[in-house]
Amino acid sequence: DAMRFASSRCLSLVVMLALVAGASAFSTPSLLVKRQQNARPLLRCKGGVAAASMLDDSNKGGVWAGFKQWVAESRAGKYDAEKIGARIDETIQGSPVAMFSFAGCPFCLKAKDLLANELKVKPENIKIIECDRDPDGNAIQAVLGKRTGRTSMPSIWIKGAGYAGGCNDGGLGGVVPLHMKGELKSLLQAAGAFD
Repeated sequence: DAMRFASSRCLSLVVMLALVAGASAFSTPSLLVKRQQNARPLLRCKGGVAAASMLDDSNKGGVWAGFKQWVAESRAGKYDAEKIGARIDETIQGSPVAMFSFAGCPFCLKAKDLLANELKVKPENIKIIECDRDPDGNAIQAVLGKRTGRTSMPSIWIKGAGYAGGCNDGGLGGVVPLHMKGELKSLLQAAGAFD
């Protein structure tokens, strides 16, 4: 009974992870595993079946980054990586501040409020792509994940400084920590965000 309970708990975890991830491309738990080079399983169930994606600790986004990237790639499906990469590059190069965001994400909303309302960056100087509303949004998130090691939103880029990070972390540290250290305004000024 204890083994059956443990196995059912493991299967429940697999189903929960799949639902959270939006993964629908598997028919049995054993097919959920996506192998990566030099990877190790997060969890093993009775019979050695891996319960989740294979993860790679060396990824700069942390232990979950491999799983999150797999989820982003799965949601994106087939896409033209060159076309999506060019669109991302044009967005980043075409504005003092580029933000890839989800419309209702609290971290995205906080970053937008900081930039637009507290720091008074002119709206025309912030290019925002709402990835949850854009037809290429899932592919954009997947490509950004490959570039930065992070699939989380927002993904904020400042001309001349590069990847600033998200709201609280990543890249240069995230816009809130940069602002709290007094470094964000000078990066935005150098980018021409107040002109």
